[in-house]
Amino acid sequence: TTFAGLTVSTAEAPGPATHMLLYLNEDSFSDARLADQVQQARKDKLKIVMAHENDPGLGGCPFSRFFEVTPQELIADGLYKTLARSCFPGRHHPVSLALLAKDLGATPARSGSVASMRRLSASIADVSSRLVRSRSSATITTAGDGSGGEATVSVDSEESAVSVEAVQEHV
Repeated sequence: TTFAGLTVSTAEAPGPATHMLLYLNEDSFSDARLADQVQQARKDKLKIVMAHENDPGLGGCPFSRFFEVTPQELIADGLYKTLARSCFPGRHHPVSLALLAKDLGATPARSGSVASMRRLSASIADVSSRLVRSRSSATITTAGDGSGGEATVSVDSEESAVSVEAVQEHV
């Protein structure tokens, strides 16, 4: 499936991960597998980017909840020393996604109209909302020369592995 600026495909080998996207909502750490994945990411020296959901319709909750449900060894090891990126609903959602993308290594486009940026934002929001509904963990791979290269998002779920590649056109 192709979206404006995004390609969604199944992938057997998306490449080495450089980031882990830790999506935090009311269901976070309800399964021990997430703690294991976070521990492995820390062991592998991956940058952990945390997205704190604030939309109650998507399981948003106060951040203080995570200090109650996160395994103490992760807290003591400094998981929350880095600030989580707040993901707000409504008119603030595109800004939340843009800041999250920047945290994951995205760089500003060299050129592009407001309309094309809106289409890209809408495509990212559509894909991310489907990923959120699946409540899966995600591993992010970024590559490029810092001038607007490409990013790959691999999402592990029990059903399948999904890879989302965003490629920025060079003008």
